[in-house]
Parts: sequence; C-alpha cells; structure tokens
Amino acid sequence: MKRSALAIALIAALSGCGSGGEDGGSSSNTNTNPGTKSGSIKIDNISIKEGNSGNSDAKVRVTRSGGKDGVIKGKYRTTPGTALSDQDYLETVGEFELQDGVTRVDLIIPIIGDVKDEDDETFSVQIFDVSGASSIERDTATVTITNDDSSPEISFTSEIRTTSEGSGRVKIPLQLNTSSGKDVSVSYELSGLAINGQDYSVISDSTIVFPAGTTEQFLELNIVQDDVPEGGETIKIKLTEANNATLSKQFETSVIILGDLVLNDTGVTRYVKWE
Repeated sequence: MKRSALAIALIAALSGCGSGGEDGGSSSNTNTNPGTKSGSIKIDNISIKEGNSGNSDAKVRVTRSGGKDGVIKGKYRTTPGTALSDQDYLETVGEFELQDGVTRVDLIIPIIGDVKDEDDETFSVQIFDVSGASSIERDTATVTITNDDSSPEISFTSEIRTTSEGSGRVKIPLQLNTSSGKDVSVSYELSGLAINGQDYSVISDSTIVFPAGTTEQFLELNIVQDDVPEGGETIKIKLTEANNATLSKQFETSVIILGDLVLNDTGVTRYVKWE
C-alpha cells in the first residue's frame, strides 16, 4: 500500500514532537521540574554503643540541603563489613521518603547487644533508586558499633592439686569468666622445691592462648619418676601477664608431688609447755 507525500510529512512531523520532552532519558536522581528547589541529599555516618543484650536502634540520618520543595523517595539496604548481619546487627532493606518541606529522615537499623569483649566493628548503609533529588552528595554511610564490654578475667580453677611421682602428664586448667571476641593470652612463671628438668618438665608453651570464643585452656606438665627416695615437693605456678584479659584474685596455684618418704607413727604423744 502506497502512502501519499502529505501522509509521510505528517508522520515525520509527529515523530519529531517527542524530542527534548520530559521523557528524554533524564536520570531518576534529577528533579524534573526546574521551577522547584528539591535540594541534594546525603546519608550520614554514625557510631553507636553495642549494648549488652537485646536490640538497640541505630538511627542513620538522610538529610537534604539547598532546597526542600517536592517529595524525594528512595530505597536503602545494609551491607556487612567487620560487623556481620544477624550477629551484630539485623540485615535491613527498606524505603524512605522526604515529604515536601521535610529536610531529614532517620533510617532505623537494629543493633544486637552482647557481653563479649571485641574490637569496634562496622557495616554500611546505602541509599539507591532515589527520585526527586537534584543530586546525591553521599549515598553510603558507615555505621560503627563501639565495644562497651570489659575484658574477661583469667584464673586457675583451684588453688592446689596433688599428684605422684611418675604420674606423667598433668593438665592444670585455666578459665575465663566469660568468652571474648579477641584472642586472650597469659604468661606464667614456675617456682617451688620441685626442679624443672629433674622432677618435671613443661609440655605447654611459655604463653597460654585462649582463641576467641573459648573459655578454658590447660597448662600441661610431665611429672617424672626418679630413683631418689624423698618427701613431697611442690611446683608453684603464678600467672604474670595477660593480654586482652585481666588477672583474677586466683592467679596462683600449686601442684604437690607426693613423695616416697613418710614419718612413722611411734604412738607417743608429748606435750610441751611454754613458759
């Protein structure tokens, strides 16, 4: 079917009417009404204390400046960093809106509290698919969760324990009163009548390490047998320096190696009167 010249011209004229109009491919982040001042927006960094239990709200603020006309809408989402979703904070995806004349809105992100000593941790909140703003100054904020928990205490579980010559490996337990998000280490020193290298040897390293999340470790000794008849001997162990922990009041313990010699009971009792 043939088209007349008039029809072709009319089609050409109509097809040119769409160029340069409102549908000319403008960004969703640009105000399409040049007669208004919608302003630019940004999202702000914040810090919040972790808390010991339950959830607390981090209020991440979105603000606009340079104008407050019209409605600005957008979406936001969290992204993990050193802070992990559903462990340190609740993963959140949502939408926000700044009504005409409104210059700020808070995005609520729940923070999960605990009593674990750990380093400060961060995650990010990003705004995207924004419409109505003249520009976006900053689209990503960093949320810093600051640690507010004290370091754990480290101690021996008992003040004294006994063993016998030639008993072999002896494990002396140490404990933290609560788990830590950091590696904890402690050094120690040995003294007493028992002689290292003769009556016993040390199996453990000179520093005892509690990997993050653990609460119990052991100092291991090897109690050896000798051919010398003797009385009991004592190994005194003292914790000297802790890293990422503090020493409790029970930072010393003794291991008594029972001897071969004992005093015979003569059956005689003598009383001495002191003047």
